[in-house]
Amino acid sequence: MKIFQISVSSLINFSCLPKNKQYNFLPLVVSFHYGIYAVNWWTFINKKTPNEEKQICIPLRLNMRVQIELNKTKLIVRIVSTEGNINPGYVCESDVDSKIYLSASEAINKTYNKLFNNKTRYSGPSVLGFDNENITQELLSDVLFCHFKITVDKLSILIIELGDDMIGYLSSFMYKYQGKQSLFVQKIESKYYYIEVFQKKERVPFYSDFSPTKVWEKTGILKNYNGRILFGIEYPATINALKNYAESPICSMNEWNNIEVMSEAFEKHLKWKISVVELGMATVSHGQLSVSHNRLRAFDRLTVLADHFSDRLTI
Repeated sequence: MKIFQISVSSLINFSCLPKNKQYNFLPLVVSFHYGIYAVNWWTFINKKTPNEEKQICIPLRLNMRVQIELNKTKLIVRIVSTEGNINPGYVCESDVDSKIYLSASEAINKTYNKLFNNKTRYSGPSVLGFDNENITQELLSDVLFCHFKITVDKLSILIIELGDDMIGYLSSFMYKYQGKQSLFVQKIESKYYYIEVFQKKERVPFYSDFSPTKVWEKTGILKNYNGRILFGIEYPATINALKNYAESPICSMNEWNNIEVMSEAFEKHLKWKISVVELGMATVSHGQLSVSHNRLRAFDRLTVLADHFSDRLTI
């Protein structure tokens, strides 16, 4: 199987990559990749290093197109949204039925079977090129915060957002509620702790209290676990991530008037040398953009703004 191209929008060439590969991508979609259903819009792959094997979280980018060659035939898989943006879907553009499949491997295997009456099977990560380090590096190049998982017995807790001083912290995991598999979303806002339980798109119950332990007591389930454990906030990985996040050169909304802070953040994360004077940052900070308090969401909008002023950017 030969992967020729990965694309998401207009073409961008990267000289450091193989000549037969071209990459382009849009910014991450905040409501998908950092929302309550973020668990569906990222995939974890195992990466071996000389000292350890660790998991890397890769975003599944909306409208990403992967062109591969099988049996001298080029096939293109595109990522779309399904079920009201809850899950990604996969369309093989060579499939005359244009059916949306639940996985990339299913899209390729079903289409390949139709074309060649051959039941050879290919894995999803390989189809999307996630076993290629060049591809994964580019897909992660604009990611400010990579999700990570914490395992508590049979629970796999996904840490989605860290927030400023834990305000805006977001984590989730799957577990049964009233006999049905459900998504438990945990939030920290204004020093209150919240639990929302979703079955597909419907929010079933909603709980809130001033401590993680108290709010979990209200659910009446998972009584053997401390609420801080279930929120994922007591683990070394989370504590270290919060520390690194606080020390990173990213601007909060209160710092948008600080030209020095904004310049450092732009240079580090947008990877372009941007003239803050040209962008009129003082004007931008006073209402041209509407963003939430969360720093990462603010950067998502700033990335779009930088694209708008692309004629003023220097590489």
